[in-house]
Amino acid sequence: KELFKIIFLDTQNCVISDEVVFEGTIDRSHIYMREIVERVIKNSAKSVIFFHNHPSGKLTPSKQDIDFTLKAKKILNELEINLLDHIIVSDTGDFSFLENGII
Repeated sequence: KELFKIIFLDTQNCVISDEVVFEGTIDRSHIYMREIVERVIKNSAKSVIFFHNHPSGKLTPSKQDIDFTLKAKKILNELEINLLDHIIVSDTGDFSFLENGII
């Protein structure tokens, strides 16, 4: 299954908590910004890191992955919350949006 996880960080970038926020099917997950924002506020987080897996093993982000990440970064920035990275993981490795210049 595709899983979407968030790591919540404080003002010093220390981990407050982490949780799986959405579970999907073998190839997709519906992610709702409202629920992300609610959980960020509940955890009193200043910054977050998104993680999700690609069960297919393919590490390249989809257009939907990129569009969602850029939209989320914009919305979170308006709320003074930092999206530090979005990482895709699979059995073959990982892909960082930050390291690859997407965010």
